[in-house]
Amino acid sequence: MSLPFQETALGREFDAFANELALLPSSPDVTALELRFALLREAVAVRLAEPGRFTLNLPASLFDA
Repeated sequence: MSLPFQETALGREFDAFANELALLPSSPDVTALELRFALLREAVAVRLAEPGRFTLNLPASLFDA
């Protein structure tokens, strides 16, 4: 049985980075970055939860800078 994503080393690193993002001054660019990062975190968590049974197709435009 695998650990919940937030209890893995990668999950903790994602959370630490999200906390650092939250310390930045509020702006539309920071908000967009926070939203994109949250989406990436969830995509990674889903992929690691069921690597052989689940594929998440995200539009490439979500990751365009």
